[in-house]
Amino acid sequence: MRLSTRFALLAAVAVPVLVLVSSFGLLAWLRADLKLERDDRLHDRAVAVAAAPKVDGLVGEGGVIISTRAGERAVGDVPAGGRLPNRAGPFTLTSAGELWRGYAVMPGDDRRVYALEPNSALTNRLGQQRRRMFAVAGLSVPIAALAGFALGSAATRPLRRLQRRAAVAGATPGQRTDLVTGVAEVDDVARALDASLAQRDAQQARTAHALKAARSFAAAAAHELRTPLTSMRTNLELLGHPRLSEPERGEVLSDLSAEHARLLGLLSVLRALTHAELAQPEQFVRTDLVEIAGAAVHSAGSRHPGAEFRLETDGPVPADCWPDGIRMTLDNLLDNAVLHGAAPVTVTVAAADGAATLTVSDSGHGVPQEDRVGVFERFHRRADSPGSGLGLTLVAEVAELHRGTVTIGGEPGGGARFQVRIPESGGPAPVDWLRIGP
Repeated sequence: MRLSTRFALLAAVAVPVLVLVSSFGLLAWLRADLKLERDDRLHDRAVAVAAAPKVDGLVGEGGVIISTRAGERAVGDVPAGGRLPNRAGPFTLTSAGELWRGYAVMPGDDRRVYALEPNSALTNRLGQQRRRMFAVAGLSVPIAALAGFALGSAATRPLRRLQRRAAVAGATPGQRTDLVTGVAEVDDVARALDASLAQRDAQQARTAHALKAARSFAAAAAHELRTPLTSMRTNLELLGHPRLSEPERGEVLSDLSAEHARLLGLLSVLRALTHAELAQPEQFVRTDLVEIAGAAVHSAGSRHPGAEFRLETDGPVPADCWPDGIRMTLDNLLDNAVLHGAAPVTVTVAAADGAATLTVSDSGHGVPQEDRVGVFERFHRRADSPGSGLGLTLVAEVAELHRGTVTIGGEPGGGARFQVRIPESGGPAPVDWLRIGP
């Protein structure tokens, strides 16, 4: 049922009920006033008759009874029976089943004057008023219904505008109602609806991107996993060859171990990427980057006992960061420096212009200029690299997650220098690591 119709029905019911309720109250009030007016009228008539030499013309509606020692004289319409009172004042009597109202006056000359009026006169007047009351209530039904429908139509006009715009916005991605009606409640609903539509569009965009990214990742991961798995299967088949010598068996086992390590490394980095993707704002805390760098250098020394690592800093460098993400970044950069560069490896932590920088430099051959963008692509690796091809992807993601950047410096042949620059304060940025790369 339309809201305007509800308004019409409500008005058609409520207004007549209110008219009837108020009319009954007024009717009770009118009855009391008419009774007082009737008593005053009967009193005045009885006094006038008692004082006038002639009664004709003073009777009015009803009649008058004049009682003397000689008998009673009735003028006008009076009851055929009933006992008249022996005292002055208003009275009620019943005659032949009919009620009469009267007023007695006793002038003091042994006369008694009774002015009487049938109660039906008052009843008729009240009945007339009651009929008028019901007539007004009946007429108010269509009038109230029309007024309620008009009021409902006017009141719901902003809602109908909102409905039309919401239908268009709901069917069109990126569309908003952009409605301002001047009605606070409707405008609040419009703003809430626009916010919901924005969330819907963002969610749809995220879902579409996630599906596309998932397909891309599945294809790339399947390709990268197929190579070591195929190699491991071949080596396993070779192990079953009856003429395989011990040196050859050892070489096959060594290849199997290397491929196994590569698979474990690939899965570990994939897990790290998942953790970075799921990083929440509450995981960002104020932390000294020098402490994280010191722990990373110490751990790298344990993993690579033959390599030399240095930490250079001028003092504490606090920043709002995800400590685990920063640690993963440094671990990957240090491992990358050992695997693809040469010792010594230097970690420099500094702060300037509201940003903190983490720089990892090695003494290897450096990164050629043409490869400095591609190294951050997922699964990018040299043919002879034992890595997964995702370590620097993780570095780029963590930097972007911190609203920062990662760059590669150093001259070819003079070592590589990876620098991560992040703001000292702030929160996480929305990042999808699958966007990094092709």
